[in-house]
Amino acid sequence: MVRKIAVITFHGVSNHGSVLQTLATKKKLESMGLDVEFINFKKQECTGIFPLIKFWNQDSHNPIKKFIRGVILFPSFVKWKYMFAKFLKKYVDIDINQKSYTTEEDFKLLPIDADIYCVGSDQVWNSVWNGAILKPLFLSFVPNNLPKVAYSSSFGRTELSDHEKSETAQMLKRFDAISVREESGLKILEDLGIQDAVNILDPTLLMDQKFWIQYTPERKIKEDYVLIYQLYSNRDFDNYAVEIAKRRNCKLVRFCTRYDQLLKKGHGYLAPCVEDFLSLIKYANLLITDSFHGTAFACNFNTEFLSYIPKFGGRIYNLLNIVSLSERAITDFKNLYAADKSIDFQPVNIALDKEREKADEYLLYMLMQCDKKLKKERTDG
Repeated sequence: MVRKIAVITFHGVSNHGSVLQTLATKKKLESMGLDVEFINFKKQECTGIFPLIKFWNQDSHNPIKKFIRGVILFPSFVKWKYMFAKFLKKYVDIDINQKSYTTEEDFKLLPIDADIYCVGSDQVWNSVWNGAILKPLFLSFVPNNLPKVAYSSSFGRTELSDHEKSETAQMLKRFDAISVREESGLKILEDLGIQDAVNILDPTLLMDQKFWIQYTPERKIKEDYVLIYQLYSNRDFDNYAVEIAKRRNCKLVRFCTRYDQLLKKGHGYLAPCVEDFLSLIKYANLLITDSFHGTAFACNFNTEFLSYIPKFGGRIYNLLNIVSLSERAITDFKNLYAADKSIDFQPVNIALDKEREKADEYLLYMLMQCDKKLKKERTDG
């Protein structure tokens, strides 16, 4: 009998990394013989375009500036909604316009009809980024008698605040198997009294280059180009990319997720579809990024790269340490020679394959723990 696993993750967050990790999660779990279904969870700010604009304006107290920024952001958010929904429907069989669940009250109406419940990947346990501890992301709605697992979940931080430790520990001790995306996540769990968790890669890295090529279109730009994929505004970053492109005698291309980014330095490539995101990284002469998933796909595609580490950038450091490429991390913008030495990707590929084997071992252990619980439930029932 095929076991059904219900997964809750951030597929409804409008960015390329989120939908690609959702696809990878689905395919990986299916490869383990599971029937995969995603719970249509949406964070409050992802329930519509206007809540998203409000979220992006939360740090501004000037109503005029809020209005102007909202007008500027609106066309980009409309494009995002269509683009990511199309990808999820086509490849993951998720219709984000169907019944969704946001609050704990919403989850009281969720049919409990799966054999196993899973949370992850992405920063599902980052209470700073999420604005609070979101209990549904700790599977609070799942009865005690059903298996609960975490798949490459992330706290997005190196430590928890004291006020959240007790509640977090109480919820996670209900789990039957836990894997986290960063080494720092293991330390947090140990501090909470949870000892048997494992550290595995992000799902996008657990699928190899051969897997991703089937979703990658042909080259989009004929010339050699340096690609900027930048999530956080930083003028020093922009100027650094200009100088690096000059040194490499390459066209500077900016991956623009929003219309307003077209005004920044570099030839703007506006809000590419998810497939074009893969193509732009694969065929770049060099990627300069502050994105975890940008770094991850550069490693997977064997594309030369430099990674600037932002505020919540611990997961980038963790990945670079795993593949022994910590020298590709930019700590300032003074070193214009950082990309002069080419990366030897053979050790990188060997390291990634080793981590994939480790993840497969965890998934087998996870399913064994789930089967034990299901068998006990059937026996007791």
